[in-house]
Amino acid sequence: MKNTKITCWKKGVRLLIMVASLAYILFFFIRNKSTLQVTFSMDGKTLSAILALQGVFLVLQSWRFQIILEKCAGIRLPFLPWMKIFILGRFLNMLFSQLGNIYRGMRVKQDYGISY
Repeated sequence: MKNTKITCWKKGVRLLIMVASLAYILFFFIRNKSTLQVTFSMDGKTLSAILALQGVFLVLQSWRFQIILEKCAGIRLPFLPWMKIFILGRFLNMLFSQLGNIYRGMRVKQDYGISY
């Protein structure tokens, strides 16, 4: 019974974070219409190149942090789950300062037993 309550609570928190994030993004682009116009004025090749470079950057950054964590903790981390934690943490840092760092620390401790 207790596990079910915790699972429902976690789903509720995730839903709340998702709604708050989407509301923030919508509010940002409503207030900063010029930023959105610049994005849509780019041709497809330029926008694709920017997205591809951002993807490469995120993969390299998450790999770099994974190497550091593995060296310090002595525990092997699977890359794709770690990358998901890392990217979500970066997104949370953009919304609320240091929230992503707290999230990463809690998830790494919970999932892998590593003190961040």
